[in-house]
Amino acid sequence: MGASRESGCFFTLTKEPGKKLKKVLLLALIAFSVRAFGQTPDEMTKYFQSASREFNVPLPILEGIGYIETHWTQVPGRGVMGLRNDNRFSFSLDSAAELISLPVDSLLANPYQDIRGGAAYLSELRNQANRDSLVVTGDLTSWAAVIARYSGIPQPEIATDFAYHTLEELQMGINEDGIVIPAEAINLDNFPESVKATGFGMGGNPPVPVWVGSPNYSSRRGAPIVFVIIHDTEEQFDYAVSLFENRRDEASAQYIIRSQDGYIDQCVHDKDKAWAVVCWNPITLNIEHEGYASAPSFFTETEYESSARLTAKLCEKYDIPEDSLHIFGHNAWTYPWFNLIPFSLYTQYVGTDYAHCNTHTDPGPYWNWHHYFDLIHSFDTTRAVVTGSTPVGDGASADSVITIDFSKPMEPASTSEAFGISPRVPGRITFNPTYTQLVFHPETALPPSTEFTVTLSATAKSTNLKPISLPYKFEFMTVPSDTSRS
Repeated sequence: MGASRESGCFFTLTKEPGKKLKKVLLLALIAFSVRAFGQTPDEMTKYFQSASREFNVPLPILEGIGYIETHWTQVPGRGVMGLRNDNRFSFSLDSAAELISLPVDSLLANPYQDIRGGAAYLSELRNQANRDSLVVTGDLTSWAAVIARYSGIPQPEIATDFAYHTLEELQMGINEDGIVIPAEAINLDNFPESVKATGFGMGGNPPVPVWVGSPNYSSRRGAPIVFVIIHDTEEQFDYAVSLFENRRDEASAQYIIRSQDGYIDQCVHDKDKAWAVVCWNPITLNIEHEGYASAPSFFTETEYESSARLTAKLCEKYDIPEDSLHIFGHNAWTYPWFNLIPFSLYTQYVGTDYAHCNTHTDPGPYWNWHHYFDLIHSFDTTRAVVTGSTPVGDGASADSVITIDFSKPMEPASTSEAFGISPRVPGRITFNPTYTQLVFHPETALPPSTEFTVTLSATAKSTNLKPISLPYKFEFMTVPSDTSRS
């Protein structure tokens, strides 16, 4: 997820970012899923059933919160039930541990105890709601206020969004990766229309960005938009929205995409600088994806498709090459080839310490980059055009190389095959790092006083696998022999 305004790490839950941050990042890297603890979905279901009986909370409510929070995954610092200790939302983990008389570490290390803690905390919140004259019964809809309080989200409407989305999941039912939660007859009619508008499937088909706005942004001050940065939220969707709408947190991204249906919230205008990636902020667009680096189940095909479609449109709008030197993760600083990313061309905006200003490792090892780029290219319907070539006209030297420039990154195999030169000259073809320039290197000096014709057939394809719009041809003449190497 995004870093704070211009320095520091967003997910440091302490004011000592150095040592503590390393611990947080290490936990993210070695995170275990529920299955890593040996539990099958059937065993997890038994845990939920037992805790439901013990603390007299409805089984669907308990299971549904566990699913919407973590997909029943044991997330570092969150457990299965999304219990937490932080000053942004709540100290529900401490409360739950106290209610079941166990240390916090026992909940985080043991899915069953974590589910028991979640059930005990829900039961306590139900009792508080009843004392507040909010009647909570066996009707699942009556639990909406309790679910909202469980989240700890400070903005009332976003907390209500969380409750609505939890109950909406239960209304639809869940059958995914062995997790089965039967559909429930739940009446959601009494929720505010503004909350219903955030429901699953309400973002359009395909989803289009819905403006929500964040106070956490500043001016780009003339900096160009050069890169698209891919993040995961390390939070459930509604929590991420809450964080970005809270001025105190000083963090944001242009977009957040929901896992279940690809719904897109836009938090910062493209023209403005989001507070997401420290010194990279001035020249980047940032897309957050609901999910956890340790939980691949959140990265759904629907989320990939929604994100790829958005990225393709952004690349077309801002002339961003659709390649891994311009679309990359918040963890790009860890890439072996990080130095190939052309940050050095923009030091007037990002400074000279651009290789060290970020520390996050999202979206993590489960983000499928090959599939993501395939989707981006499939959604990009534009065709590449040739924008220039060299040499031009008469007077080419014998040691000239031949270049062809393109408006989009090219697929190297088809583009090389489409290249031709007459008279025939042996040589090799290379591409620049962004695949927007083909370079033909003759093996020997070009003969003097010779007219050459260079062609590129329409079989050349860009990386979106669309052929170029038109075939291309140009001619040049080498200088006479007595001047060719002067």
